[in-house]
Amino acid sequence: MGSLGLRVTVVDDNPKMPEEDRFAAIEVLLSEDMESYAGKPSPDSHAYIVILTRGFSKDKAVLERLIGKDFRYIGMVGSKRKIRTITEDLISKGIEKEHFSKLYAPIGLDIGGQIPEEIALIIAAEIISVKRGKRGN
Repeated sequence: MGSLGLRVTVVDDNPKMPEEDRFAAIEVLLSEDMESYAGKPSPDSHAYIVILTRGFSKDKAVLERLIGKDFRYIGMVGSKRKIRTITEDLISKGIEKEHFSKLYAPIGLDIGGQIPEEIALIIAAEIISVKRGKRGN
């Protein structure tokens, strides 16, 4: 992503966190609880957030901490059903429906990517689309 003009930070709470050499373009690699970290970033209308955790409840918890903040892009991996369920749950908890207008989910342009490299590319393409003033997915 570095060559795309984006500063990349990865937060992973896996004790067997990937080594930095696997992610040469990443500027910051943090071993930290994702839900806790999601409460830290200040709103930044130039920031692009991608939520990719290991489970439904973690995705929901991270999204809950981020969705009300003013980020340029918040994308989340998941099926349409999962996204709908999480969104409905968070709205029922009192989060304003309008906040979800900036949620890109399921994440990425719908071009049929299947392998990890293709999925990374379609996510990057959607972020670039939004960066250039397009709606994306």
